[in-house]
Order: sequence, then structure tokens, then C-alpha cells
Amino acid sequence: MKKILLFLLIMIIAVPAFAKDPKETVEYWKNNPNNQNERDIEMKKCWNSLRTHFKVPVGSKQWNICCAIRASRNHPLTGREQTFEEVYEEMKKAKEKYGNE
Repeated sequence: MKKILLFLLIMIIAVPAFAKDPKETVEYWKNNPNNQNERDIEMKKCWNSLRTHFKVPVGSKQWNICCAIRASRNHPLTGREQTFEEVYEEMKKAKEKYGNE
């Protein structure tokens, strides 16, 4: 019983420490239409000069923000919505193809 209580206590403390920042979620960017200026500022940090891929490190907090923003809007070529995971993989492949800038 003590082990279970200890485990629950650790989980209560540890889980919030690993929770995503709200800016790293697609919902944050979809549900805040008045944050266009913030979105533009964040996306300027994301793109390489030719806008072929994200220049920030793959898997970083900024990378997650970039993917969330991109997923919150329709794809520029297909016009369809993408999931966070689809954007993540697409940008990762593009970065591998075009290299770092």
C-alpha cells in the first residue's frame, strides 16, 4: 500500500513537469484566432530562407511550436488540415532532404 501511495505521489508531481507548453499544441493556435501577430513572430523563427523546412532543431520546444502552428492551418498546397504528427514528419523529411541552414 505504501508503494502505491508513493507511486501516486511521484506521478502527481512528475506528470505536470513533462506536460506540453500550451503553445506546443495545435488547439492553442486554432482556438486563439486573435494571435496572428504572435503566430507570425513564432513562424519567423521556424522557416529557413526558402521556406522549404524548419531551421530549428528537430524535436525541440520551438520545433513543436512550429509544427503546432503549421498544423493549425490548412496545408498551403493541398488545402487540407494536417495533424501535428503529419507536419512533424513532413518537415523532418524536408530538413533531411534540404539540409540545415
